[in-house]
Amino acid sequence: MSRLRSLDLPRSLVVRRVVALDNRVEIEVGLRKRSAVCPDCQCPTQRIHSFYQRKLADLPWQGRPATLIVSVPRFFCQTMLCPRRTFVMPLEGITVRHGRQTTRLADLHYYIAHTLGGSAGARMTVRLCCPISADTLVRRLLSRVQNTTKGTALIELTDTAPLIWREVDVPTSLTLRTLHEVIQVTMGWLDYHLWEFTLGDQRYGLPDNEDWGGLPRRNAAKTRLRDLLTTSRLEMVYEYDFGDGWRHRFLINNVRQGKAGEGYPKYIAGQYACPPEDCGGIPGFYHMLESWADPDHPDHDEVSAYLEDWNPNEINELPLRNALNRIANKRNAVRTRLNKTMKSSS
Repeated sequence: MSRLRSLDLPRSLVVRRVVALDNRVEIEVGLRKRSAVCPDCQCPTQRIHSFYQRKLADLPWQGRPATLIVSVPRFFCQTMLCPRRTFVMPLEGITVRHGRQTTRLADLHYYIAHTLGGSAGARMTVRLCCPISADTLVRRLLSRVQNTTKGTALIELTDTAPLIWREVDVPTSLTLRTLHEVIQVTMGWLDYHLWEFTLGDQRYGLPDNEDWGGLPRRNAAKTRLRDLLTTSRLEMVYEYDFGDGWRHRFLINNVRQGKAGEGYPKYIAGQYACPPEDCGGIPGFYHMLESWADPDHPDHDEVSAYLEDWNPNEINELPLRNALNRIANKRNAVRTRLNKTMKSSS
């Protein structure tokens, strides 16, 4: 064991034991976190019910296939009125729900299949010590490209009255980095400022070296929406512009299979225009509205000149839909290229 080099595992895992066998490596790990958020009532809890083990195929290690044996905690929900008594901590960023391999191994197989196809890709996986058959490689490639699981997302700008909101269908395969772009164009922001998602006590955003007194921020570009979905419902907070403090309630539910050939994300509905950038947060926004609506207000002329033709009761849907279509077209371009590749090789 002294000759074994250090393991490159996600920071959320703690290595407890490594068993190096002749033909494989088994790595027993636990989770650093000892708290979780109930998927139904969204209340945090630290009361552990029990543990169970999950075996996940992982990237090869020192020329041998590797298996992660993860000790996963099951928690009590301590909210008396919540119908869910126990729940399992999701393995965010490690695997998907009911997955049998880690996310990074699934991504490796996807890139190999994307580049080499079935037979050549299967031979490459053998050389890389993560073998998979050609048929399974192609099936997993096509299932990721052709099958779009979507959910209906409700985005609400908190502390606004009347409530400013949008509804949009989003694929669960989106990274949180791309989801940030979807929220920006759907709400009408201009992406001038910093942002982050918060789920429980975990933050997701652009990578940085500052902890801000809490858990380190996870890279949003490496976390997909489906990794966070433990049930068909997910609620988290999206904050934009830490100076003005625009907090959004992001709720996704009704997760289902998308229609074949239809691009996502897709705008559904909304009400009221997004506040202008750099208007001073909620207090500044409503002061601006008051000045704009009252011709006798001392700031009326200045605010009217600043807002120009902006109308708080109207949503300019055309640029919104065009921007969402551009995001959808980027995803469809990959799907089209893969379909052409598969047809030419068959």
